Amino acid sequence: MYRGEAAIRRACGRTSVRANGYWWAARSANALKSVRGLGLADPLQKEFLHAAKPSDVFLDVGANCGSWTIPAVAPPDGIRSVYALEPSPGPYLTLLENIRLNGCEDKVWAMPIIAGDREGFARFRVDTLDPSTG
Repeated sequence: MYRGEAAIRRACGRTSVRANGYWWAARSANALKSVRGLGLADPLQKEFLHAAKPSDVFLDVGANCGSWTIPAVAPPDGIRSVYALEPSPGPYLTLLENIRLNGCEDKVWAMPIIAGDREGFARFRVDTLDPSTG
């Protein structure tokens, strides 16, 4: 357990961990393992964040828990705003919590919707509410 994790658990009633400079909600043992490795070895993400400008607006389709959204907007010189789309209820709730934990509420618009190639409605099957699954 890292320094301060017990206090966060008591305050929030759930587990939150700090990994790579950001706070991540971890509602299950699987999620706790996965958030500890967020952003560690993704060269594409590092390249994207390096090229991003504060005036940029980013669309994160399939945002899951916000592993691209949070690092893009959380730094003081981060991207101006992100539209984060996550249709699955478990990951969407975790995304909302991660936005709050990192103080990004004014820069992220999270929406529980699916992006597609046409306008309309589509079936979306959810097998689990576990936020560590996609």
